[in-house]
Amino acid sequence: MKFLKRTALLFVVVLLLIVWSIAENIWVGSKLREDANTMARFEKVVASARPLIQALESYQRDHDFYPVELTALNGEYLHLLSLSQTVWWDFLYSAEPRDYVFKSPECEAKQAQFHGWLMKPADELAKAKAKFVMDCVTGYREISLQSGDFPRDPQEILPDVDRWAYFTSRSGSWALGWCYYNSNMNREGVNHGQMVESNGKCRRL
Repeated sequence: MKFLKRTALLFVVVLLLIVWSIAENIWVGSKLREDANTMARFEKVVASARPLIQALESYQRDHDFYPVELTALNGEYLHLLSLSQTVWWDFLYSAEPRDYVFKSPECEAKQAQFHGWLMKPADELAKAKAKFVMDCVTGYREISLQSGDFPRDPQEILPDVDRWAYFTSRSGSWALGWCYYNSNMNREGVNHGQMVESNGKCRRL
C-alpha cells in the first residue's frame, strides 16, 4: 500500500511539473509576442530573409529536395539573393534525419550508427554526424532556418530571454523562437536549472 501511495504521489508531482513547464512556456511566448520591439525585429528578419527563402524554394523545385548546405545556392540562385539585405551565413540551417535524401541504400543503412546509446563526447559526435551528412546525404525533403539571436535590449520585456526568427519549409511560415536558463539554486548553491527553448535551438552556452 505504501508503495502505491508513493507511486501515486510521484505521478502527481511529475504531472504538476509538466503542467507548470507548459504553462511557463505559454506565458513566456505570450509576453514576447506582446513586446513591440521584439516583434519589430522579428518582422525585419522575416523581410530580409525573403530572398534566401526564394532561392531555397527555387532549388527545391529544380532538384526535388533542398540543398545540404546554403553554400549550394550558387550560380543561377545567387541572383535571388541580396547580400546587402540578408546576412544569410548567420542562419542555422538544418533538417531532421527523417528528411534526409540518401546517396545510396548503403548510406541510409549507415545512419544506424547514430541511434541508441552513444558513448562518444558531444563534440566528436557532432563532427561524425556532420561528416556523415556530407558523405551520404544528397539533400533534404524539409528544412528549418533559424536567424541569429536578436540584439539584447535591457528595456524590452524579459531582457534575459534570447529570441530569434524560425522558419520551417513544412509549414512554410515563420515563428518567434526563444530560450532562457531557468535557474533553480538549492541551499548549497548548486544550480539545478535547465535551458528552456521553443522553436529552434538555443545558442547560449
